[in-house]
Amino acid sequence: MTRLRLLLPAALALLAAAPALAEDLTVTLADGTTRRYQNVAAQLARLRAATDLASKLELAKLLAAGIPASPGNPISKPDLGAANALLDQVIAGPDQSLRQQALSTRAIILQRSRIVADVEKGQSIDAQLATEGYAAAIARIVNAGRALPAELTADKAQAALGAEVLTGDSASTFALSTLLKTIDPARSASLASQALVFLTAEAGSGVSAASELGRRYLFGDGVPADPKRALEILSVAIKNGANAPLIVLNNAVQQKLPGIDVAEVKQLIVQALAAGSSRAAELIATDAMTTPVYGFTSADALYAVKLMADLGDRPSLMLAVKAYVRGLGGTPDLDKAVPYIEKLANVDGLEPNAILDLGDDLERLNLPMALELKYIEPIYRKITGPLHDEGVFRADRLLAEATQTGTLTTAKLGATRVTQIIAELNDNAKRRHARSLVLLGDLYYAGIWVPVNNRQAMQYYQQSMAIEPSPVAQERLAKALMLTKATPFEDQQYRQLVTDLASTGSLWGQLRKAMLLIEDQASTPDRVTEGENVLLGLATQAYAPAVRALIKHLKGVNDEARIDQAITAFTSGWALNKDVRIGRLLGEFYALAGRVDEARKIFTDPIFARDPAALLALAKLEASQTPRDEQRVFDLARTGIALAAADQPTQMDFVDVLRGLTLADAQQFAQATLQDLAKGDNTDAISALLPSYLDRIETDPAALATVLDWSRKLAADGTDGPILDLAMRYLQEAANPDVAKQVFAMANDAVAVLPSDSYLTVLVAEACYGGFGTEKDLKRGNTLIETAAAAGNKDALAELGLQYFYGMGRERNPDTALAVLDSAAALGSNLARVQIGRLYSSSTGPRVDMLKAYSSFLAAAENGSTAGMLEVGRLFLAGWGIATDEGEGVGWLQKAADLGNTDAMYQLYFHYLSKDTPADNDTAMTWLRKSAAAGVDPARLRLAERLLTDGQGANDVEVNQLLDDAFANGYNLARKFKRSMLTAGSLTDTPTEDDQP
Repeated sequence: MTRLRLLLPAALALLAAAPALAEDLTVTLADGTTRRYQNVAAQLARLRAATDLASKLELAKLLAAGIPASPGNPISKPDLGAANALLDQVIAGPDQSLRQQALSTRAIILQRSRIVADVEKGQSIDAQLATEGYAAAIARIVNAGRALPAELTADKAQAALGAEVLTGDSASTFALSTLLKTIDPARSASLASQALVFLTAEAGSGVSAASELGRRYLFGDGVPADPKRALEILSVAIKNGANAPLIVLNNAVQQKLPGIDVAEVKQLIVQALAAGSSRAAELIATDAMTTPVYGFTSADALYAVKLMADLGDRPSLMLAVKAYVRGLGGTPDLDKAVPYIEKLANVDGLEPNAILDLGDDLERLNLPMALELKYIEPIYRKITGPLHDEGVFRADRLLAEATQTGTLTTAKLGATRVTQIIAELNDNAKRRHARSLVLLGDLYYAGIWVPVNNRQAMQYYQQSMAIEPSPVAQERLAKALMLTKATPFEDQQYRQLVTDLASTGSLWGQLRKAMLLIEDQASTPDRVTEGENVLLGLATQAYAPAVRALIKHLKGVNDEARIDQAITAFTSGWALNKDVRIGRLLGEFYALAGRVDEARKIFTDPIFARDPAALLALAKLEASQTPRDEQRVFDLARTGIALAAADQPTQMDFVDVLRGLTLADAQQFAQATLQDLAKGDNTDAISALLPSYLDRIETDPAALATVLDWSRKLAADGTDGPILDLAMRYLQEAANPDVAKQVFAMANDAVAVLPSDSYLTVLVAEACYGGFGTEKDLKRGNTLIETAAAAGNKDALAELGLQYFYGMGRERNPDTALAVLDSAAALGSNLARVQIGRLYSSSTGPRVDMLKAYSSFLAAAENGSTAGMLEVGRLFLAGWGIATDEGEGVGWLQKAADLGNTDAMYQLYFHYLSKDTPADNDTAMTWLRKSAAAGVDPARLRLAERLLTDGQGANDVEVNQLLDDAFANGYNLARKFKRSMLTAGSLTDTPTEDDQP
């Protein structure tokens, strides 16, 4: 045995990069690769020089089978484009026999494709040829176990095959034997023996025949099983670079047929690679990337992948992408995958079905969303013809997913583009494209580009089901119902959908069925166990939601043995399919179950070395430990941020981890990362930085410019949270007028691009009413309030109701006022609820109705309104319209006071003062001091008075401070009281700080 000598330096370099494979390449080929290339080149030259149709047919077959790429690169490269062009010429020619041979060749090529539509097209050509009595096509149909076309009579089929039997054709002889098996068993058996003789003779020189004969000896099909004989037959063709016999042998290994030496097959695969088998290269690569059978290493696979990908054919390019994305060679390397993706993305000349399949293959790799947008979304846009709607749907789905995950902002996409996307999906829907209707439903279900509206989503899902009752639409409808079901009928509809989905194999349907078994009020221990077993089965399939649900449930029941069952089930999923996604989930679930050491073991596997999501999960895990290693967390986050350079949402997740640390370096790095992201207009980073900039505005003019610029960018993205904080700080009377003016200009621009129901609209309206940062403009303020109210803003509706009731800036109309206030209250406005309560408890309202007032106050109180709590407390203490209940009244006042309601503090002072016991007086004094400290001016005055008259720790400094603060706040009674005390000599004035020498 001598080592294979690849002649080109490039090939030698590749072998050096794959020492394990080079060590195995011990074959007696000498210059066989070069000799084979030279022979094929001479044959090609002869055929290309010929002009007759027979030579063109022979050339087409040769090109379709594949020719060596170069003397030093043994992998054969098919040229299907050139082959099909030659076949077209032969098919269009006058020779009927050559036409049938050309069509037969095309049928074979198509049926070797991995594209379903191509296979079906090839089978259709076979059916057409069979109808014409073409024996080779009839034989292929029969030997493949397919039904002959109805137009072909049994007599005609037998006659056509019988004629070929006379020529010694094994395929036709086997086919005729099959057709006669029930009609004439004796002749069938005789033909089978004869066919085997023919096949043995053909196997000496024909790859297809050798593959078929080897298969029969492997599987005992028509002959006694003889693996040793099979290997002898198959190895000859395999060593010459043929793919077909290698496929047969690999199938036997995968099925673990007895008598097969895997080590011997491995050596044949290496020899096949050296002889030019593209399937050998694919087997080596896939063996290293998935569950190993032959034991090829990553270095072996990289060598094989490089050989294949350099040829430029699409299957080879795709395998190279998979290899680098899945971490072949140690860790995922997207940088090496991208050049191959770029080549694949050139889909010029591809059939629409092939483009769809390419997109599917790329999506299954779970590439970063930024790469999917760059390469896959444009691929789908290039689909024309009947599949155009499907291409548009898929492209729009990627844009929606990118927006939902934060990779693509609505602002960057642009309002015009969003409108176009929704319009093209609706156009697809009008042409009854069911999946576009599902996507439209998803937009409303998830609130992508449109407000969340589950009812609207359900309508789209139902329309999709009317066109095509797919499990996808059923599942989406069930999910929407799960959130919105409000009646027994809808609950029953949801349960029926879950049952139907579970029965058809939907993983989500099985999950929800299990949760119904576990969580239903009528559940019994047996039903709970049944539900747990369903979840365990799903976990074995690595279905993440089921594992989450199972672990959450089992942690609730605190049963470690059952948690072990769940972990074991999911671990089996990881063992079956050891890819990054499943491993990442397993690590997360170990963490959820409190198995910290196991989680660390998963996340520190080399496969995750360049996976930001796994590093993020590990960083969160380490950050949650007590005590925690902050430097370790910092190092993980820093590495993850570098790896997630094209994934801003993931970078933000790492920043959140860093901001939870006390390590100064971590805080500085987090701030620097936020600054970098903000420079790229990342709105999450801007929102995180804005609060610190708000505090610098008064002393740093540059900070104001940055805040205003960022606020405009947030508004363009539809984000108003930080802008509201800015507006509330500066669109008020006491604010710096210069700053307020600039803030108003920004806010006024922002309301034009933000949704009309944004609270910013109300703040700008109030600024117009009060002249904060602008001239007073009642008309502009009213217009803004009306716009926001029409859009359903509850605060604007409440303000509009008050304006109508009191005639503020518009004609007074109590009836309209109450209707508008009722609408605001129905939307959850506590302001409207409290105002309605006050109107119905006052003689100035439409009528006195204390029960209605109490009901409205209580609704506000239960929704968190301290003003509502205050009013409910007053009603219980006074017994106005309801029974007096001191405990309830004090309880509501106490709750409001604890939440910072100063009026409630002051009210508690009066309540306890009225009790007139020493203990209650002490409590009253406590609440008086709290309300005074909170800035209640009447409380300041009363406390000053109490300090002077009761002598409770009184001193002139404290009394003067209380009275001066109240007066500075506009409470003139405090100044009058102070003057009277000074005149009476009860108080000595104390100088302020400004009066000190």
